[in-house]
Amino acid sequence: WAHECLGDRIALRRARKNGKSGSGDGQNDPPPPPTIVVTANLAVDFRAPFREGSEAVVRVYHDGTEGRKIYFSAVLESLDGRVVFAEAKSLFVRVRLESVMGKKEKKGVEEDMKKEKQ
Repeated sequence: WAHECLGDRIALRRARKNGKSGSGDGQNDPPPPPTIVVTANLAVDFRAPFREGSEAVVRVYHDGTEGRKIYFSAVLESLDGRVVFAEAKSLFVRVRLESVMGKKEKKGVEEDMKKEKQ
């Protein structure tokens, strides 16, 4: 959802900059450029052994967004919260689809994105 929200905001800004008012409801605004989010960095610190058959909770936190960069952190902990098995920090970057894919791959991803919205 972050991808869609940010893409809509960027498209609305571009429309306003080009003298088009854009309603803000997404119906009359130009479509956002096709983008995907890729992992730029992922660091995991393992704190305690996680035994087979154990149960745990993964808590994921959105730490912030700065332009194309999206920051998350996560904790894998026991159900009661007493034991932290692992902690992670990650950075994801929004990139234009054509910068990482060929034309055929791009077309397939765009079609998948349209299906997801329906």
